[in-house]
Amino acid sequence: MVKNQKKYYYQAAVEAKLLLLLKENDPDRVERVVKLEDYFVWRNHLCIVFELYAINLYEFIKMYDYQGFEYGLIRRFAIQLLSGLRYLKHLGIIHCDLKPENILMKQKDKSGIAIADFGSGCLENEIVYTYIQSRFYRAPDIMLGVFPYTQQIDMWSFGCIMIELFTGFPLFPGTNEREQIQLIIDVIGMPNASVLSRSTRKHLFKQFKPDNTAVPAPLDVISDREKENRLKYIMEKLREVPDP
Repeated sequence: MVKNQKKYYYQAAVEAKLLLLLKENDPDRVERVVKLEDYFVWRNHLCIVFELYAINLYEFIKMYDYQGFEYGLIRRFAIQLLSGLRYLKHLGIIHCDLKPENILMKQKDKSGIAIADFGSGCLENEIVYTYIQSRFYRAPDIMLGVFPYTQQIDMWSFGCIMIELFTGFPLFPGTNEREQIQLIIDVIGMPNASVLSRSTRKHLFKQFKPDNTAVPAPLDVISDREKENRLKYIMEKLREVPDP
């Protein structure tokens, strides 16, 4: 049930619109997204009814003491998530908040999953929000204010989730956006000049100079060895993070 305040009601109406689109194009209910059962208004509250799920992916990670999972299980999760994201792309939908808490499992002992919570979502040609995605899974494009965004931001979140399923911890656990950007730079390097030239928020980050020509080389010219060293560095930092 969604609060009847105007902003929440509008947000829920957008979500219901997306869920209806997803349902209408999946009559056999085979796609890896949550299934809308019904929606109605009760005392000026918009209520959305879904099929029942047992647990979300974050709770599943926690259930195994943040130890991570073996490749076979991660692969099964990955295939299903990519199938769901392919379906969203086919319909022109951007989820905008993909994270373990928004991936649901029907049963605790089965690997079947579905993408849920389209409350921040939008159609690609009808972008609604500019401040989206949970921080650990937020694409650099969003933090830097590069618009319009596309389904690529969901793919960024997907990559972060895959690493978390393996390690048990978020890949980029920044406590704020500045730290988040720095953790990303430590692993994959600075954004290239073309990205920074379209940024509307780079002035908020000390890592970037006003002159876009002064930034370091883009990722595609960084050596594989350097990428490996940066990934090793961030993994060492993650192992220092205490259990929640």
